[in-house]
Amino acid sequence: MNGVVLLRVDRVEGSGGHPRHLHPALDLKILEAGLKAAHGMAATLVDGWLLPGGPQAWVAGALAARPRIAVIKAETWCLPEAIECALSLRHAGVLTIAIGQQVSHVMRAPALRWREAFDLALAGDAEEELLAVLPRLLDDDEFSRHGYWRQFEQGHHFTAVAPERLPRPVFSDAEMTAF
Repeated sequence: MNGVVLLRVDRVEGSGGHPRHLHPALDLKILEAGLKAAHGMAATLVDGWLLPGGPQAWVAGALAARPRIAVIKAETWCLPEAIECALSLRHAGVLTIAIGQQVSHVMRAPALRWREAFDLALAGDAEEELLAVLPRLLDDDEFSRHGYWRQFEQGHHFTAVAPERLPRPVFSDAEMTAF
């Protein structure tokens, strides 16, 4: 196992695009660019908004990259799918990290199997924190697990201190065409 996979989850039932506009997952694209620029690491992005098939297909796409860590972004409308993906990845030995609106939602309304699905959960704008933490987690996935859960349980939200210094995301022609 090596590296990081970035996974954006979507709802299987009832998804269809309109009236919800499709757009790139900017936080995941920032992480992708930052890992490459600062650490020379290539992260694999699996975007469930674009990849049909549901959680099994998204997990298969993620596992094809042989990740050590999966950063999973989801919204409230697809929380069950996010948990299903995380459980499958964690069962395969991948460290799972929840980011995105799903984390803030679960802070207010606990979700069944959440703690079982995710090793870490970071609420708010977690890009700066993750860019600092991911290389350390690749070396030692136990280094701060307890501290991050304590922050989650206390309702801590990360805020970007210097958003202007975050790496600029890079988009391929295929991604822009898809969106």
